[in-house]
Amino acid sequence: MIEFKPAKNEELTASADGILLHSGYNPSKEAERYAENLQLLPYENILILIEPAISYAAKFIKKKYPDIKLGAIRFSSDFNKYNDNFDFIINFNSSFNEKLFSLLGEEGIYQTHFSDWEASKKVFPEEYKKCIFAIKECMEKSKTLLVTREYFEKKWFSNSLNFIKYLKNPITLKEKINRDVLILASGPSLKAALPYIKEYQDKYFIIVLSSAIRLALENNIKADLTMSTDGGYWAGEHLKHIPENWFIALSPESWADKKLLASNYILPLNYGDGISSKLLSICGFTKYIKAERNGTVSGTALSFALSNSLGKIYIFGLDMANSKGFQHSQPNELEINNSLKDFRLLPCQSRLYKSEIAHGSLDIYLQWFEERNFEKDRVYRIIDNPKNQLGKIKDISSKNFFEICMEYNISKKQGNEYFVIQEKKSTCLKKLTENEKLIFSEKNIKQLFPLSNLSINHNPDNKEVKERLENEVAKLKRKFREICNE
Repeated sequence: MIEFKPAKNEELTASADGILLHSGYNPSKEAERYAENLQLLPYENILILIEPAISYAAKFIKKKYPDIKLGAIRFSSDFNKYNDNFDFIINFNSSFNEKLFSLLGEEGIYQTHFSDWEASKKVFPEEYKKCIFAIKECMEKSKTLLVTREYFEKKWFSNSLNFIKYLKNPITLKEKINRDVLILASGPSLKAALPYIKEYQDKYFIIVLSSAIRLALENNIKADLTMSTDGGYWAGEHLKHIPENWFIALSPESWADKKLLASNYILPLNYGDGISSKLLSICGFTKYIKAERNGTVSGTALSFALSNSLGKIYIFGLDMANSKGFQHSQPNELEINNSLKDFRLLPCQSRLYKSEIAHGSLDIYLQWFEERNFEKDRVYRIIDNPKNQLGKIKDISSKNFFEICMEYNISKKQGNEYFVIQEKKSTCLKKLTENEKLIFSEKNIKQLFPLSNLSINHNPDNKEVKERLENEVAKLKRKFREICNE
């Protein structure tokens, strides 16, 4: 329990279990010395104090570093009344990791100085240990994301240029979808519900995710909308069997064949961040669907359905768990490709065994569903033997879904009644070439090469990284001109 009492100079001090959190003589003088001893590195523009208690140090830190963004991590709500001098507060609780990462981002955490208030380490030893461990976890996660982004940002940039160049028939929603939505992912649990989906598909708006396309085609399930968000070539493997004139939701960052972009109706998705959003803005693309960036396309699809439909949402094949044998309902395009490499000494069973081992990415995806607050009684997962819970998403069996289908009283769909074709401006490529300097501005270069930029911030004298970055930028500029002028 925190006890407050006057110090010798009449300022308030605090203690717990006989341990003083501030000087018993002059708390302000102690805090001033603390600020004087702080030494931030040039790239550190965020400072977070770990449980600063009554927060005397905040005003002295602000005086020494007036441009710093100052925050605090709170272990005790007893000090909440002393938060006024901080720019932000993070309470240490079960969602601390998520809040810290959301606030700082993968780049910001490496520009942050975390500083202990020594007395708090003694009063809150367990909380302090867990806090330091959580910070290290966020830094590891950030490092992984920065490495991934350094590779994929360039690929997303090229994909976005091709998207703008070859897109022929952009579409938009007329209005919100006025019937229940089925989202088909490719987990093994999808198989049990396939007969009911096929029989009653004319009643529902069906979104088929990229990995379930082959299965939908071979079971005569017609997608009202297909969705793909992956930027790598493997997404193209899922998309290669799509017939012409399908309705496909794509982010500009997504991998898509030139022919697919030209021969189908494309619903542009815009995350509102990243280089792709800036390219759309330069080209004058204004009619798109706002999308939520997510590590898995199923999360983006669910967000889309929640924002753009009025009915209930049923998700199939969203197992979010490793299983024995195939990890996806069959046929699956990647499984078909992988099976071509099977032979007597390295059979299918050996390959499948490796995929049965749990992967950390599943835990990240699962966490997103667990932490979302969904509208009550609106989102359901169809699964017979769940191995996990997806937060507030309710699980119902395939048999119960069949009963729902029989009671769902709505007219059959009349063709495609949800979309309207928009006119694509013929000046898109011209606007891109005219704005090359803007596209390759210093700010955008930092976004395209986040890890290199961070390395230079940490070590401005690193000539090797600077030279490598210059070469990479030059290469990307050549790619930009090649796509725009070919």
